[in-house]
Amino acid sequence: MGNYFDNSDLLSVLLKWKRQVIFIVALAAVFSSILSFLIPKKFKSEAVVYPANLQSYSSETETEQLLQLCNSKEVMDSVIKHCNLKEHYGIDESYKEYYSALINKYKENVSFSKTEFESVLIEVIDIDAQQACNIVKMIISMVNNKAETLQQEKSWEVVRVKQTQLTNKIHEIDSMEKALTELRVKYGLLSYDVQVEEVVKRYLKERVKPGYNPNTSSSKEMTLLLGSLKEKGGEFIALSENLEKERAFYNQIKFDYENALKDANKELTYTNVVTYPKVSDTKAYPIRWLIVLMFVLSTFMVDVIYILLIERYKFTTK
Repeated sequence: MGNYFDNSDLLSVLLKWKRQVIFIVALAAVFSSILSFLIPKKFKSEAVVYPANLQSYSSETETEQLLQLCNSKEVMDSVIKHCNLKEHYGIDESYKEYYSALINKYKENVSFSKTEFESVLIEVIDIDAQQACNIVKMIISMVNNKAETLQQEKSWEVVRVKQTQLTNKIHEIDSMEKALTELRVKYGLLSYDVQVEEVVKRYLKERVKPGYNPNTSSSKEMTLLLGSLKEKGGEFIALSENLEKERAFYNQIKFDYENALKDANKELTYTNVVTYPKVSDTKAYPIRWLIVLMFVLSTFMVDVIYILLIERYKFTTK
């Protein structure tokens, strides 16, 4: 006997069993059609968003950062809470694995993907078209809130660091100014270069005068000032130069502090919505014709295999 899996023999077997095949396939079509109408309708809402104002934390792109925010536990928990998905999904809190079941249901209905244009596609499927739209809107809102929280935490950390630096720098400047004040009051040092030039001129002028007397009050005053300039001049110059540098550092730190304070207090959005979510008026699932087709094809294939096995059994038992 020929092999029933050859094309010609397979066709003859199907013609032999055609009534049974047609009946079973028709029954499968009717059953799958009824079944497809029993499956709850699901509606899809989606949004396309671009990242904005996100600061880099590593080598990842802004789009990848936005995806991380969308998939974060904080965003997911916030969406579940604000959209009351616990009741909407009908998951009993007394169930032992209640939270895992809730998260799995959420992930089953919500998806995020990166598009070829470096945007993020947010898709939500739900039995309620309005709820699907609301969930998408809530996700965008919670992502903005999470991004703002991260940004402000980072900015306030910089503010605190700069504030500490400012305080330390003020103390350093105060110490230097106090030391310079002491040199001015105690040793009469006001401006080293100018004073040296003037004192030397006066000293030389006095020395060349007839009847020069080093014991006069004027000569003693010049001699004392020259001594102070020699003894404390280097210290005075060093303090003056360092004070100037520290004031420049202080101004830069203050500038950074003010910018960080502005960043911490400003309100930004971190998503640019290109496609806004809408309430769908057509179902996305189930696709009834596809369900019927797949069910009928599967039934047909199983039916054919079963018939071939029967024919083979008949042949071997003759």
